[in-house]
Amino acid sequence: AVGIALVALVLVTMYLGPHAMMVLVGLLTLLAVMELFNTMRVAGLRPATLLGLVGAVALPAATYVRAEAGYPLVTGLAVVFGMLWYLTGADTERPVLNLGLTLTGILWVGGLAGFAALILRADGGVGLLAATIAITAVSDTLAYLGGRAYGTRPFHHASPHKTWEGTITGFFGAL
Repeated sequence: AVGIALVALVLVTMYLGPHAMMVLVGLLTLLAVMELFNTMRVAGLRPATLLGLVGAVALPAATYVRAEAGYPLVTGLAVVFGMLWYLTGADTERPVLNLGLTLTGILWVGGLAGFAALILRADGGVGLLAATIAITAVSDTLAYLGGRAYGTRPFHHASPHKTWEGTITGFFGAL
């Protein structure tokens, strides 16, 4: 049901054009980085969450508007404001580690979302982004089905239900 709702949402935003798709990218980026920072906080870490949320959403937005120039712009601002965040004492517990975690969230989630923005800037970008999403969904679904059907060798202890067989099935499904 969730998959069908997401497909419908993507189809509607595709119809509305690249600006609508970019809004969707921004919302999904916000949700993903919120989940990452929440996981960090549960683990006892303290990233600058507000700064991280703003930076992660700003990175694809700036990339959509300024192309590749958006990356160094937002990254530079995130570093400066992150350092100010911890230097002014907003949080004094392990500032170097927590600044690193904040920047990791911005660059990992927002940086990857920036590629969606670059795709949307291209001619036929809406279709290219939709194809990218479809390939990812097919790969993930086939990895799950392949792992359930004949997976026996765990991929990694951190994710005990993922198997090498499922990973390989997803890889070839993406191809």
